Amino acid sequence: MRILGHVRWPRPVLLLLASAVIAGWYLYLVPRSQWVGLLPSTASRAEQVPVASPRLQAVLDGLQANLTAVYDKHNATVPPAVYPSQALTDAQLERYRHLQTPSLTRSARIQANALGRTPLPKYMFTTLTRNIGESLPDLLVALATVIDFVGPEHTSFSILEGPSDDLTPVVLEEVLRPLLRHLNVPDSAVSIVTNAPKVQWNEVNRIEELAKLRNQALEPLWADSSKQYLASTPEHKRRTVGTDVAAVVFFNDVFIQASDFLELLHQHFVNGQGNPGVGITTAWDWMAREPAHFYDIDSGDLFYPIRGEWWTPSEEILDSSPKSRAAFETLTPFQAFSSWNAMAVLSPTPFLPPFGVRFRRSRTDVDECAASECTLIASDFWKYGWGRVEVVPAVQLAYSHKVAVDTALALKRRKAILGWHDGVPPSNYDGRIKWIKEAPPKIRCHPWPEQNGLEANVWKTTRWVAPYLL
Repeated sequence: MRILGHVRWPRPVLLLLASAVIAGWYLYLVPRSQWVGLLPSTASRAEQVPVASPRLQAVLDGLQANLTAVYDKHNATVPPAVYPSQALTDAQLERYRHLQTPSLTRSARIQANALGRTPLPKYMFTTLTRNIGESLPDLLVALATVIDFVGPEHTSFSILEGPSDDLTPVVLEEVLRPLLRHLNVPDSAVSIVTNAPKVQWNEVNRIEELAKLRNQALEPLWADSSKQYLASTPEHKRRTVGTDVAAVVFFNDVFIQASDFLELLHQHFVNGQGNPGVGITTAWDWMAREPAHFYDIDSGDLFYPIRGEWWTPSEEILDSSPKSRAAFETLTPFQAFSSWNAMAVLSPTPFLPPFGVRFRRSRTDVDECAASECTLIASDFWKYGWGRVEVVPAVQLAYSHKVAVDTALALKRRKAILGWHDGVPPSNYDGRIKWIKEAPPKIRCHPWPEQNGLEANVWKTTRWVAPYLL
């Protein structure tokens, strides 16, 4: 065979040349965002193996010893961790450094000035939980690592637990509370309520009761800074959990590592720059994998289609929003109408005067679709101008140990393909969200039936309704 003049080229060389030509044309015609996995990744460089500082390592050693002692006392074994090491890399320390100096909201600044005191902005970590013994080892290390990084003066805690059948309340009281004191978190900035009474779900509306419980956990946010409380309580006796809050971090009973908290906070503030602020920033959660299940809604539609009249597995993630699907695949944040996804960073402003937003059930005096309390909170945020809701797919959480392990491994592989290095994304996958300022004209709603109890099939009915009531 003769080609390129009178030169005879061996067949292997011709095949190599043909492959190069095809690859070149592909890279020329296909957008760069779709090159993922075709070219060598920068992640092939050796990853840093982070090591905790001597100070933090001493804290973690003491934590492990105390946790083991508590479990031994109850003839139990400490559950295995999903994340054996949660130390931050140098790149992560630099990425999250701005979180060490949180910005105060305008309303908190005005209130502090009126009281003649220096404000101290903080992140309010909040959870409503029960039976989380399996995930507590990871959570305790995550909280210790975050506190050590941002500073104890910039954290507060509101935890509502119960009732649990495992050692959850014991660990919260005998391990977490001493840990927070050891890390110099003031007692006034800690509210841990354990052994809450059992809810008789057959006697209450599920959404209404969940809203009450979430409000109970979040109550310090508006109670600790109310004029009545401040006027009636001496300064040295005041609870400070909810004062000067820069952001609320509300998380469910999932397996969490320190970088999950920090990345979500990072995206919340970075994507709020140049805007009045981001209202809600959420993770991505998994109910199961292989087949996959997901939660929540995107820009008025479901994150994935429900086939039939019950929860179904699907690989059709974000099938009605190609732009969001592309963002999910590259682990970049994208905008949604409503999301919760196991962990949400919330702006405190809508909860405070003059807005007074609360978790709630649907209104029965008007024709409001009976959505979940987490969907309705987003609707109310939109109503008052805080409808910038984002999903951060680089933070993926799960509710069981096996799914959490599988998720961590899958996410690690995906980040390597995309070129993440030392826990930080490459610049081409680290852009800002271009916000859509208006809510969609209609959103999809699967109303909770007007019945008591935990079990109901919400997928039987689909309604397309206005995004919020005026």
